[in-house]
Amino acid sequence: KLLNSSAAASPAAQTGGASGRALLGRAMEQAFATLSSDTQEEVRRKQREKKLTKLALRQAAKAAAAPAAPPLSASASASVGAGAEGIGAGSLQKEFPDIITLEAYFGACPYGRFRDPNLAPTEANLELLLSILKGKDKQALQLNQCNYFQFSGPKAALWDPVFNARLAYEGFFTITSGRGASNEPLPELQPFYGVLTWDNFAASKHVRQTLSRLRRGGREYRLVVSSSLGSWELLEKYQKDKHGTNWLTKQYFEMMQKAAADPSVNFQVHCIDLFAAEGSTEPQPTRHSVRASLMSWWRVGASRSASEGERRPVAGEIGFSIGKVYTSLSGWTGERTAEALGTVQLVLLGRWLQQRGYVFWSLGHCYSPGMEYKRQLGHRIYPRADFLELLDKHRGAFRRAAGAGFAGLADGDVGASAVLLLGAEGEAGAGPGDVGEGEVPAKDAAREPL
Repeated sequence: KLLNSSAAASPAAQTGGASGRALLGRAMEQAFATLSSDTQEEVRRKQREKKLTKLALRQAAKAAAAPAAPPLSASASASVGAGAEGIGAGSLQKEFPDIITLEAYFGACPYGRFRDPNLAPTEANLELLLSILKGKDKQALQLNQCNYFQFSGPKAALWDPVFNARLAYEGFFTITSGRGASNEPLPELQPFYGVLTWDNFAASKHVRQTLSRLRRGGREYRLVVSSSLGSWELLEKYQKDKHGTNWLTKQYFEMMQKAAADPSVNFQVHCIDLFAAEGSTEPQPTRHSVRASLMSWWRVGASRSASEGERRPVAGEIGFSIGKVYTSLSGWTGERTAEALGTVQLVLLGRWLQQRGYVFWSLGHCYSPGMEYKRQLGHRIYPRADFLELLDKHRGAFRRAAGAGFAGLADGDVGASAVLLLGAEGEAGAGPGDVGEGEVPAKDAAREPL
């Protein structure tokens, strides 16, 4: 408003036609230049938000008017899974939008939180709740307008590792509510989910540009999987420095560790940290250079006593996997640099998940502009029912025999950028059993302590 009023008061505003508009534009630029840097950034943020809202409305209208898409061809079905069984094979492939506003996201569940003091945190009660939600009566319709479903009971029951793993298995994205001793889990059955399939990931212009930049740059990175408290501490510091709080509390993290330690439960927690090699200038990797590159990294070692700049993670995240589905929970990054290390971590992780046989990547909350980076990765907005149907196809059984089920990422696994970039931009990827699977060539190298 200040810009408009000052520009309107200028002589340029009194001139008609194209020349008048040009003069008015210059007057606006001059007025903008007088604002503080913080005010300028706020103006830009509001402009981006307005643009994204318009785009979301256009895409929503387009999606509502679009007819059902024809069945996927065999080749299209295979490309989605990229080494796994794929998504949508033999069924109709719906078209999902890639953007939704914050207002539309929460507007889909106007009732918000549901809490019954008699709803104890047990698997039997969870199954009862899910059966009601699947109904068609008035109660089911009203309950489906909630997104938070809070159970009641003693702290030990609310934080039970197996119960919370079962919530994740059923599609709940659990955060925390309250502070200090009153902090407790707040499970959300989201109205919409951000789903990243490998065809959309590969088609993303943002992803392609990042992969190209990594291949040209020559600096080596590696992703390392663990479930250590040290990784959580890095996340804790980042979130509290930036937002003043961290919903993924220590109690929450330790609860996930306990659930993952139970071999009979289909749940694994993953801390995935990005390390950057110092002074690496090697050009585009080849299949023959990968093994030597990996071995040189591990001969140096990855102990905490190594040089800080070389062995301290530069970005990372905490997530979990249920069967062949990986879900991101929360992430962190170091100081902002031209390398955009947070983006590097996400793009390399997408490549790694794809190579390791995960069917899709659940990115959780999906509204823009707050979650715009997920749209840049290529996510699509899946309504609750569509997401739960997709999850059900690829999660496997909740209870399983020790050692059974999909063998995904595990503590100590290493994904080196030299490997993860193979196959990008048209280069042939490594075959099954080769180093291109994302494993280090030495049998015990990936198990060395960080």
